[in-house]
Amino acid sequence: MHSDIPKGAQIVKREQNITEGVIWKQILIFFFPILMGTFFQQMYNTVDTIIVGRFVGTQALAAVGATDWIYWLILWTVGGLTGAFATFVSRSFGEENYKDMNKYIASSVVLCAIIGGLLTVLGLTCAKPLLLLLNTPADILQSAVTYLSIMVLGTPVVTGYNMAGSILRALGDGKSPMIAMVIAGAGGSSIGAGSSSGAGAGAMQEAGEAAGQYGQQATPETFLIGLLVAAI
Repeated sequence: MHSDIPKGAQIVKREQNITEGVIWKQILIFFFPILMGTFFQQMYNTVDTIIVGRFVGTQALAAVGATDWIYWLILWTVGGLTGAFATFVSRSFGEENYKDMNKYIASSVVLCAIIGGLLTVLGLTCAKPLLLLLNTPADILQSAVTYLSIMVLGTPVVTGYNMAGSILRALGDGKSPMIAMVIAGAGGSSIGAGSSSGAGAGAMQEAGEAAGQYGQQATPETFLIGLLVAAI
């Protein structure tokens, strides 16, 4: 049986098996990195808002703010789906059924690729209609459409990050997603500050801000997918 266990799964199981020992301590050890990852993500969002308001201006800040609920709807959809996929991975991992676990991971990759593509197309198609539906002021409408469209193009990247992070947490590894988020927050803030401060007017402002977002998204995805490949 042991020979059928993927090398990475052995490592995760040996170091972060939360089904053994004092349960409440194991849960806290597992939960704390998730809490810290969320904290760093919120901290990045706060710093990001300060950067936009200071270096780009109130109009750009308003345009970015107008897209929040639409973009968060995409993020919540992706997060819910990837979390659901990871449930099957977690169950098979706990049962030490590693053959099914790898099948679930492979299925998650395929489904996430499809979902990421569909959400991207849907988001690009519906960006302006949804902003109009939310009564976005005319003076920031075009900037909001530009920013939202650029962000929606990164949906496959966000989906990949959430998929890798959810699966690693399903294997008992809550630290790696936290480390990835810390790195992404620092890198994204630096890229956003440089891009936003150097951007011109209009669409260039939104493009500069989106560059920081892409920096935040692409860095942890690459890091976590690398770890996920090692774990299977």
